[in-house]
Formats: sequence, structure tokens, C-alpha cells
Amino acid sequence: MAQDVKIAGAAYTGVPSIEVPNVGSGNAVFVDTSDADATADDILQGKKAYVNGQRIIGTGSDGSDKYLPLTGGTLTGDLYGKYFSGTWLQTTEASNLGNTPPYIAVLDGGGWIYKRTPAEILEDIGAPRTEHDHMGKTINPAGIELFPGTTAGHGGYIDFHYNNAADYTSRIIEAPSGHVQLNGSGIMTRANIIAAWNVAVTFKNGIAEYSNTAIKGNCVCFAQFRAGMVGSTFQDTALAVHIPANGKLTIVAKNGATFSTHLNILILNF
Repeated sequence: MAQDVKIAGAAYTGVPSIEVPNVGSGNAVFVDTSDADATADDILQGKKAYVNGQRIIGTGSDGSDKYLPLTGGTLTGDLYGKYFSGTWLQTTEASNLGNTPPYIAVLDGGGWIYKRTPAEILEDIGAPRTEHDHMGKTINPAGIELFPGTTAGHGGYIDFHYNNAADYTSRIIEAPSGHVQLNGSGIMTRANIIAAWNVAVTFKNGIAEYSNTAIKGNCVCFAQFRAGMVGSTFQDTALAVHIPANGKLTIVAKNGATFSTHLNILILNF
């Protein structure tokens, strides 16, 4: 700060500093510091300064305590709008949220952290959503293909692609309704099998009737002589069957004879 001074009886105005020769060599410079308002905290620790004619030794920080050290440390305060880089971050907050977080922190290829919603992350990585709604859709896991047949004229199929072959190597399909095929051959479904052993029947002019509620118009039946009946009274004749109505089985002896015997009868009802 400039001052008005008097030196050797002469007045001088607006003098900011005075420089006088030293006893030895050089000059001593005196500067007015009466307008300085710095404190020891404003000056770096260990550094010296003069304020209002008094020497002050600094106690202030160089600011390094406000930044993370290169090898790790703790950073507190408002970081909004700030950028910093490093090799790792650690939070001291509770990590168990107890629910789905609204956002998740992710890293891009350059190491920058961004926020993404869980749904956005699933979309980013191509992961299936949690509800797994495949209604009316074809599912194509590796090696197996599941196809719904709602409007395709069949009940759906399962295709197997051995060694990931481009076309299926085996197929299970429902066609028509209620009947399942494996590679074009029918698989027995909804069937009940009745084996009637040692059934006593009487043929009249080569015709015998057998009743069983399990017999249906579309079932398959077989009749055969019991091995124990092969003897002097055994009729050497072929047998055939016919279903005239539900619950009824007509057994025909080719020889047209009248006789009584015991048969084994097999009923396959689909």
C-alpha cells in the first residue's frame, strides 16, 4: 500500500516501498504491508509472509488432503459434476438394498461409469426377461426346438437336432389330436390294456360272443386258444374277432364248429 512519507525533512506522497543501501553491498527494500489481511491458515504450512509489519509462518494446507491418493483412500463430500479416475472404488454403505435397485452402475470400454436400469442391462446383454413369456412363440435352445401348434393344424412338436444339425433329426408331434407320433410312427397314449385269461366261451356254428365294458369301437382285440387246452378236444381252427358295438366282441372260428373252450383275450383300448 502506498504511503505519504517524510525523509530528511522532505515530503513524499504515494510511496509504495523504500529501497536503501546495505552496509555491505546490495540494497534493502522496505514495503508497507498495513493493508494485508492474510492469516496463517491462508499461507502454506512452513512458508513465511509479512502482514501489517508482522512475520507470519503459514499453517495452511496445500490442498492435497482434498484428493484421493494414487494408491487408494477415502473421498467425501459433494462430487456432483466432478470427474476423477482411478483403478478401484469401494463403498462403505450397506450393499443389501432388499429390493430391485432403480439403477445399476456399469462400466463402458473406456472405464467410465454410467447408470442403467435393470431392464436396460438385460437388453444390453441380450438376456431373457424374468417373466419368460413364450406364449405362441417358437423356442430355440441349442439342439432342441419347441413349436406351438395353436394354429398350425397340430398340437405342437419337439424337434431334436443331433450335433446341432440344421434340420431336425427326430421329431415328436401331436397329430391328430390325442395321438402323438415319434418320427412318423404312433406312440401309444391314453391307452388301457386289458388281458383276460382263461375266458370260458361257447361257439355255435363258429360264432362266440364276449362282453367287456372296456371294449370300444376303435380298440384292437386279439383272441387265442389257451395252451393248456390243446388236447383231444382241441379245435384246429383259426380265430378272428369283430366288434359289432361298444362292450361286445364277436369271435369267429374259421371251421364253423359248435364247441366250448377257454381263450385268452387281449384288449387294447386307445
